[in-house]
Amino acid sequence: MKLKKCEIMQQSIYLTEEQIQQAIKGRKCIKQWAYICHDKDIDENGEPKAPHWHIMLQFNDTQDSKYIAKWFGIEEQYVNRSSSKRFEPMLAYLIHANATDKYQYDATLVKANFDYVAFIQQGGKNIRRSEILEMIDKGIITEFNYTEHLNINEYTKYRKFIEDAFRYKRESQYTGSRNLEVIYISGDSGCGKTSFAKWLCKKKGYSFFITGSGEDILDGYRGQECIILDDIRSSTLKFSDFIKMLDNNTDSPVKSRFHNKMLTGCRLLIITTIYDMDNFYKLFEENDEPLIQFQRRCKIKLEMDENAIHAYQFDRENKRFEYMACYNNPVKDLIHKSIEEQRTVKELDDFLGMESMPENPNTADTDTTGGEAMPDTDNPEDYIEFPKGLD
Repeated sequence: MKLKKCEIMQQSIYLTEEQIQQAIKGRKCIKQWAYICHDKDIDENGEPKAPHWHIMLQFNDTQDSKYIAKWFGIEEQYVNRSSSKRFEPMLAYLIHANATDKYQYDATLVKANFDYVAFIQQGGKNIRRSEILEMIDKGIITEFNYTEHLNINEYTKYRKFIEDAFRYKRESQYTGSRNLEVIYISGDSGCGKTSFAKWLCKKKGYSFFITGSGEDILDGYRGQECIILDDIRSSTLKFSDFIKMLDNNTDSPVKSRFHNKMLTGCRLLIITTIYDMDNFYKLFEENDEPLIQFQRRCKIKLEMDENAIHAYQFDRENKRFEYMACYNNPVKDLIHKSIEEQRTVKELDDFLGMESMPENPNTADTDTTGGEAMPDTDNPEDYIEFPKGLD
């Protein structure tokens, strides 16, 4: 590897401080160096890690990793390329200043060819913020996965910077164009349409967002790569807005409650419904666009049942869907498992913490305790006997 900066990590039993000093001594190609021995790190099982060196090097000119390894007398695999564009976050990691979930080392333990303590005191408070913004810029931290990378203290402390960075990222990505694939899935209730949509997203490595049932179906969308329009209702949006959302090539804003949403990051949109395409189209009161506008956006149509998926592809020349193939339903085991997991009365008793009573089919309108029929009223006080003295 050709490197302008690098990190070396090696256990202290295989690399001594004397070797480190010999390796860096008098090398004019090294602009800055700093190192520390981590002897209080804990692994994912809560066990102490073996003491090891972290050595950060920044060069005046590009250096070859195989020669760097020879300086220290180690294998080339221990010379690592940094994922950071800047040297400052690498230096901050020496004491875990930008990894607050790990042991915090004292800055005085770091040895460097510059004043490391002053570096931490002067710029340390902004190091983690800069690293977070850099990861947002690279797409590592996104609006839907930031909780995987930031703890609550970091998010609260840098929230304004984070939200501004997300907004900048959205606006910088917008070009007015997109390459969106749309899949229409229909089938009876319970055949696994939504489960299959999630399965497909995971198979393709896409993050996904499932629309809610309220008026604003995109409430909560944070730029996921797939949107699953799960059993949407025609009352939630006009057909013209719906068609705009499905546009395969043009990225235009979609109506949302507080501010319109851009679907720039969406690469796949999946519609799940119990209706076939013609009847789904008829549900919209304002059919201000012809059916063909809907059909040509949905390049793939799937008809599902519990065991099979029948695939159709839209033929633009003939303006109709052509049958392509049949597949086994990959989520049918989930459906069968759900059926098998239905509880017996005894299991239901245990789950609810109550004992069921035998039911008399001739007294369906009576209280199951054997009392008189419940009054025809919506007021619970008409048939609930409260303990005496309770207001």
